[in-house]
Amino acid sequence: MITEESSGQYAMKVVSNMRDMLCLSAPHNRAGHDFRWRKGTRLRAHFWRESDAGYSFQTKVLGYDTIKGKICVLIQHSKTLRREQKRKFRRRPLEKPCFFYPIQIMEMGTGRKKKRRAVVEQRKRHLGTVADISGGGCSINSLNPLPQGQLIKIEFEFERGTRLAVFGKIKRFGNNKVRGGVMHVMFTKVSGRYMNRIYSYVYNYASPSRFTA
Repeated sequence: MITEESSGQYAMKVVSNMRDMLCLSAPHNRAGHDFRWRKGTRLRAHFWRESDAGYSFQTKVLGYDTIKGKICVLIQHSKTLRREQKRKFRRRPLEKPCFFYPIQIMEMGTGRKKKRRAVVEQRKRHLGTVADISGGGCSINSLNPLPQGQLIKIEFEFERGTRLAVFGKIKRFGNNKVRGGVMHVMFTKVSGRYMNRIYSYVYNYASPSRFTA
């Protein structure tokens, strides 16, 4: 993510990493057209390291060039990074209603043929609200929270008609100020298609209203 004080924030891809500069895909305005900052324009770059945290650094525009057939903006590397969050994954508020179901692990067969199977208890559906979400999990507020360690299935929508189903494990549980509690869930199984939607939302590539089925 690149932030420019007067024009806002932009999701941009790193096309090439050179010794003294980064080459990023050119930014787009709201109409979807490329535009250029002036040479020397001050920017702030934000990025997230896998299995680590979020960082940012101050930089400036060095110029423009065509790299790998794309118009790119060249920005200066920095020797100084600022850690912005301690979380392993970036989180973003969501506040969307959801249903969640407990999952029981059933053992079938005997001896060497014994197998474990996860069974979703469809009749024990509970209502909650996904308060925030990340690529690694989410927080759910509910009047009927399930205990720590429970495996669950979660169904929710970014917009009407685009339901997502993910699986997780309740890692922590906290009390709400009024009633019920908040479950902090670690995802255990998410399809690639659904994970792409989650990452698109969390990293600000698009708002939930722009997702399509």
